[in-house]
Amino acid sequence: MMKKISVISGGSGGLGLAIAEQLAGKGKNVLLLGRNANKLEEAKRKVEEATRKLTEAGKRPDPGSDNSLIRTMVCNVGNESDIRNTGQFLQDHNLITEYLFNNAGKGHFAPATEADSETIDNIFEGSLKGLILLSSEILRITPEEEELTIVNIMSTSALLGRDQETIYCAAKWGARG
Repeated sequence: MMKKISVISGGSGGLGLAIAEQLAGKGKNVLLLGRNANKLEEAKRKVEEATRKLTEAGKRPDPGSDNSLIRTMVCNVGNESDIRNTGQFLQDHNLITEYLFNNAGKGHFAPATEADSETIDNIFEGSLKGLILLSSEILRITPEEEELTIVNIMSTSALLGRDQETIYCAAKWGARG
């Protein structure tokens, strides 16, 4: 039997962690993706703690009827091999993505005169390339009859250029496109 799961890139902290806490609090299964195993395990602990508190406070919908699954996986979304491994993991565990939150990304704040190839590649890897690779893999492995919602976390930098964020803005404009 297939279980539905929400996949969150950049899930080890910040907005990704907050999304995971909200979803788990509503009884959803969650897979947190990130580049650091220790941060992911700490995030998992936080999600489980937040869920436990909601259950104790009687604020979870029918807490006895679900066993929310909180999983973590080390995955650099800009690395195609990591992305394929994530897809294989989902398939091997009979998990179908219900929601994909493309949240991973890196900020960079410097004038345009300081741009170099390494910085551009680093920023584009998570904010644009990773979004494309992860979305493509999830779409590839999701059965056609299943409903999938993809949420791409953007920034106001996807709408407005800034002189101290040119590379980051370019990546976010690309992701928005």
